[in-house]
Amino acid sequence: MQRRALIAASCALALPSQGQPASTIRERLPSPAELARARSGGLVLYVRHGLTDNSRIDQAGLKDFADCSMQRTLSPDGRRQAEQLGAAIRRAGWPVRRVVSSPMCRALDTARMAFGAQVETDPLLAYTAHLSAAQRQAAVARTRDWLSQAVPPAELRVVVAHGPNLSDLTDYFPSEAATVLFRPLAPGQFEYLGTLRIEQWESLPR
Repeated sequence: MQRRALIAASCALALPSQGQPASTIRERLPSPAELARARSGGLVLYVRHGLTDNSRIDQAGLKDFADCSMQRTLSPDGRRQAEQLGAAIRRAGWPVRRVVSSPMCRALDTARMAFGAQVETDPLLAYTAHLSAAQRQAAVARTRDWLSQAVPPAELRVVVAHGPNLSDLTDYFPSEAATVLFRPLAPGQFEYLGTLRIEQWESLPR
């Protein structure tokens, strides 16, 4: 456990201005003990938005995140994934209390369809792939904050955002609608506990 915590700390402190962050995450399923820990709270769930309509792209210079006509949005399968995810988390008895999302339509729709209407938005969680180095560094710092800030006992914090945002910080790119579990350790530090791809929820013991 100590080794894993130290790995997570070094990963969390990587700076994008120094080039590619050193990847220390190797995707795996959470252990039974870690799944039980999720039911007790104190963790962060990083959720990548569901599948999207790839016939559409984000328009250059997008400023109005509420204008979905200018963005790549969820496909019908992506919407089903969001609903499936919300149902799976409720069925598992995980105590989601706070949901923070990218303001972009595909992430915000995923958050609302999975967790309901009470969703906060954070502009610094918006898609980072087209940002300048300075803008991306600010986004990386915010993602690090959301993953490392303490979560009250008996509560889970959910962060719904994009693959590049997490990859910029950890060099790990989750699949669409995946749920990545993290345990906050200290300011700027966190531990990776595992990933549940959307199709893996059905195989979990109930």
